[in-house]
Formats: sequence, structure tokens, C-alpha cells
Amino acid sequence: MNNFKILLFAVLCISLFNKCTYKEEWKTFQDGNFQLELPDYLEKMESLSQNTPFQYGNQFRNFYLIVEQFDKAEKQNDLSKYAAKSIHDLLAAPHLSNPDTIELTQTFELNGLKGQHLQLQAKVGSDRINEIIDYNILHLEGKQHYYQLVIWTWNKWNEKYAEVVPKIIESFAEKNDK
Repeated sequence: MNNFKILLFAVLCISLFNKCTYKEEWKTFQDGNFQLELPDYLEKMESLSQNTPFQYGNQFRNFYLIVEQFDKAEKQNDLSKYAAKSIHDLLAAPHLSNPDTIELTQTFELNGLKGQHLQLQAKVGSDRINEIIDYNILHLEGKQHYYQLVIWTWNKWNEKYAEVVPKIIESFAEKNDK
């Protein structure tokens, strides 16, 4: 009888452990004129940005992303000027400390789109919680739209997402932008 209890306890522990692990499955999401692949543990959110409905995150993993899409006619018709204004607005945000590190990649191409990639770390929070956050900010230029992809997570989980962030970025593609 004791062996049965031990075996039952072991089976319960293993099944509980398996339910607590995350699968790394990817799904393609489409919105407006773009698409990208996201891990299935990210859920649609509504409180990350007032500027876009394309917001995904996981509060338990402290991993978030948004994509904003702008008509080029409404913004400055130059990728560098658009990116500079966007970065200026971000750095002026009241909840963001002066960035500890900033790395701006020169113009590059991603799936046929010209872009700039900004990586920065900044302390975010209040007296109660202060965390260093890693930001990946991409400004991309499509045929008729600009896209801003922002991914952020805690710096201390940098290694955990070392393969996830680039995979999301590399999957970003413009659909039929007429």
C-alpha cells in the first residue's frame, strides 16, 4: 500500500510539473498591414498603449510588445526623422529614468522594409518596484506606412528571451500595403 501511495504521489508531482511548464509554440498574428510571429504564451492586452490595438504580453513573464502603424502622409516622410521624433517622445516619458545604455543600429533592411533598431536599458518604476528594463524599439518604413515595434522585458531575464526577441523581430513583415 505504501508503494502505491509513493507511486501515486510521484505521478501527481510529475503531472503538476508538466502543467507548470511553458510550451514554446509560435503563432502568426496579422493586423492592419503587417504580420508577425509570437509565442503562444503572449496574450492580447489593452492597457499597454492608447495608440494601438496590437498589444500583447504576459504579466507573469514580464514580457510585452506593441506594434503601432502610422500612415506616412500623417507623419514626417523620412524614416530618420520619424525615428528621431519617436525616440525623443519615448525618452521624455515621466516613468522612464535616463537610459543606462543606448545602442542605435544604423539603417538596416528587414523583410524588404528599411528600418532602425534602438536598444536601450532604463530603470522604470516607483519607490516600491524599480527594475531595469530592456527595450527593443524598431522603426520600419513600408510603402505607405511606418511601423513601430516595441518589445520590453526585465533586464534580469535577458538570457531567458535571448532567442525569442530576435525571432519576433525577424518575423515582422508587411502584408499587402497598397
